[in-house]
Amino acid sequence: MINHYFNLGALKLNTANIKHQLSKETRIWKVLYSNKIHKLARDSMARLFEFFQTMSNKLNIEVNSLDTLRYVMMVLKEVREKESSIEMDISPIMDMYFILDHYLPGDLTSIFDRLHSQHMCSKFRRSDKSRGVGAEVQHDVHLEKGD
Repeated sequence: MINHYFNLGALKLNTANIKHQLSKETRIWKVLYSNKIHKLARDSMARLFEFFQTMSNKLNIEVNSLDTLRYVMMVLKEVREKESSIEMDISPIMDMYFILDHYLPGDLTSIFDRLHSQHMCSKFRRSDKSRGVGAEVQHDVHLEKGD
């Protein structure tokens, strides 16, 4: 902590103004830094959300031929390949919001809890049900091909 007055030989320096200016500059820097972190996190989340929306739209088509089935299976393969990197994409975003929550006032924890509870990736995770449907589709494809 800096004393209000600093004695330097015959001089007595008043440090109140310097302390006030340093505090003000620190607050300004924190706001600028947090805005930058928030923009980076928001852009990353937007890219991830765009991927989810694109894949969801691709998977919501009606399968009425082998070509559309092949297309849906290729989309599912792409989702499975991307699944492992989704956690790696989300982790830095979570870290950015943890930094914002720790160093800035405000309740970002509730935002994080809400995001976590929504499980954005859950619709793309393989479940027993999706494995069963996939096995049925594979079986039907083999029957149509005559295997």
